[in-house]
Amino acid sequence: MKSVIKASLLTLIVLAPAPRAFAQYNFSSWKADDGLPQNSVYAILQTRDGYLWFTTLDGVVRFDGVSFTSFSKSNTRNLKSNRFSSLLEDARGDLWIGTDDGGVARYHAGEFFSYTTQDGLPHNAIDGLLKDRDGLALVVTRSGMVRWNGDRFVGVSLPASVAYNHSNGAITTAGGGVFWYAGRDAIQNFSESQLISSQNYHGLSVDCIFEDSQHNVWLGTVGSGLVRFKDGGLTTYGVKDGLPSPNVTALFEDRDHNLWIGTRAGLCLFKDGRFTTYYKD
Repeated sequence: MKSVIKASLLTLIVLAPAPRAFAQYNFSSWKADDGLPQNSVYAILQTRDGYLWFTTLDGVVRFDGVSFTSFSKSNTRNLKSNRFSSLLEDARGDLWIGTDDGGVARYHAGEFFSYTTQDGLPHNAIDGLLKDRDGLALVVTRSGMVRWNGDRFVGVSLPASVAYNHSNGAITTAGGGVFWYAGRDAIQNFSESQLISSQNYHGLSVDCIFEDSQHNVWLGTVGSGLVRFKDGGLTTYGVKDGLPSPNVTALFEDRDHNLWIGTRAGLCLFKDGRFTTYYKD
């Protein structure tokens, strides 16, 4: 499973009235004793109705700012797995939740629906969730990608020159039907119909990939730090540059266009070319 966030507990950042000052970031932490079904959180998403959603390996969780509501096979009809990984909200407001072994779940109009190979998925292990050019869900499975067209799944064929490998690499999109895939030896930009560009490199184990609002493409790697791809060039940031760990597990851009980086040694903020690390004492 490609982990998005591997945390020993859940930490949320609450911004004070002057969010640009580092000292005014306040951290609150929750763990299993506070209502999480498990201390490891793999994806976080805020849906348009304001709820925060989290995936764990023992259920998917909704947070209203005060309390947690956990959904799993034991208490929720139609769920087929407790091992949840990825999250996505599509253009219609449906929440999609990927699992390790039970296909994909959709939360629609207050009810969960689950889809497996019996419903047209190529595989029940979900590697990621993306949006197509219309904002509808693309489900990346261990055996290929499919699109949800409103009532069923339709296969999506990647260009033959895109060598997607679920065991090493990550795929993302910033919208508009254009995708980035970073594997061990190259980063490729493509649409559903054609390869747009490809840049070779060697020996990167990529765990996550993210395109920011300035069209920088960031690669979080295992052992090689943080890599920025822009205008055909690669820039690597490591421990010597202030990154707390060479193992990067999560990437996110906030509303002020700062890059937040999840690592194996703490949460890191990259702003104005400088790293600031937050970790538990």
